[in-house]
This record gives sequence, structure tokens and C-alpha cells, in this order.
Amino acid sequence: MQLSLDSWPHLLALLLPLIISLLYLKKKQPTRAGDFKAYPLLGRFPHFVRNQHRLVEWSVDVAKRSPTHTTPFKAPGLPGVVITANPDNVEHIAKTSFANYPKGDHMAAKIRDFLGHGIFNSNGEQWLWQRKAASYEFSKRSLRKFIVETVRSEVDERLLPLLEEAAAGRRALDMQHVLESFAFDNICHVTFGDDPGCLAKEGRAAPQAVEFARAYDYVENAVLLRFRPPEILLWRIKRMLNVQVTKRQGPEDSLG
Repeated sequence: MQLSLDSWPHLLALLLPLIISLLYLKKKQPTRAGDFKAYPLLGRFPHFVRNQHRLVEWSVDVAKRSPTHTTPFKAPGLPGVVITANPDNVEHIAKTSFANYPKGDHMAAKIRDFLGHGIFNSNGEQWLWQRKAASYEFSKRSLRKFIVETVRSEVDERLLPLLEEAAAGRRALDMQHVLESFAFDNICHVTFGDDPGCLAKEGRAAPQAVEFARAYDYVENAVLLRFRPPEILLWRIKRMLNVQVTKRQGPEDSLG
């Protein structure tokens, strides 16, 4: 087959996209931070999917592998994330330049029906006046004393007896559940002045308190799912269509 000079522009037009693609892929070759690859187009998304069942441990591993203990995370269709365990970075974000790191709209929208416009989900002046109010209350010596007494009572009267009883009977305990109940009792007691008794011996806690604790745990997990793919895209679609996002049969069915 012979090619005339007139055919070269057409051939070049056909080959140009291929050449550009090869140059792009060469430039975007998978890079490593330890074994933490960044794939072309997909970024580090495959690692995130594979480790959804152990996100906390995985995040620690990622931070350890980086010389700076900081790794950017990008995936198509998802907001950019930076995983960092560098104390200087944490101080910069949480203290020195806190005003420059507001909660993004994508985050605020996901948890607004759970936390409203509270201190954990607000920015600017709205956040500032809430912080001042909370700081004033928590700086009172009487409140600090009450917190210490509440926690000490929960430890002495419930946590330690529970652990001692389990050890004596060689009974296994779900420590995550135990510590969650311990924290929930203390928070409710300090914040609302009511002790739900979730860590009390079985049958002694008020049924309403147990149901409330279960509902709170359910809502918390339902909201966390909104930050995981593919639930992120599914939640966005349902929200645009005004479809109820999370539904559970029972008295705690109130999260939309």
C-alpha cells in the first residue's frame, strides 16, 4: 500500500488522539506511597472501596506510609480528601487557620437533618457564638466537678462491676458496645441531666432509654453511610428526587 503526501494529514488526525492518550498515561503512571497506588482516572478510589470495612485502620496505614504522614485522596465524582496525621497540619487546620477550613456544603447537607445547625455543622459567626457559649459553660468549675463526679460514678458503679463480673464468669464482652454505652450514659447525664442507664445490668435500664440509644446508633450509622460510595451517589439522586433517603420501621423512623 502506498501513501501519498496528501494522506498524511488524515493519518496524523487519526493517530493524534492515540499519541495524546499515551503521553497522558505515561505522565499519570501509578505512583506509590508505600503500596498505596494512584491509578489513572480512578485515582485511589479502589483502595477506598476495598477497605470500607476497616476505614479507621486503613487511614492509619495510609498516614504511616507517607513520609509527611499526609496523603491526598481523589476519586471521580467524589470531593477531594486529605488524610493527615501530621501534628503541624492538625494544628494549622483546627487552630491556627481554622476559619479557612469551613465545613463544605456537601458535608453540612448530609448531616443537617441529624445535627441541624449546631456547633458541629456550622461556620463563621454561627459557629463562633455557639463556641463562646459552650466555652463559657465548660469553663465553670462547678460543671467540671459535675463531669468528674458523673464519670467516676459510672466507672465505679457500672463499668468496673461489669468487667469484674465478666472476668469472673469468663464471659466475652463486646468492648465497643460497652464503651459506647459508657460514653452515651455520661453524655446524656451531663448534657440533659438524665441518666439512660444503658450500661446498667440487663433489665434495669428504662425501655425508653434503651430504645432511644438504639435509635441514636441507627441514625448515626445511617448518616455515616452517606459518606461512602456508592451510597454518596445514591443519596444525592434520592435527595434531588425528594425521595426519603433512610427509612426504618419503628418508633425511631424519623430520618429523611
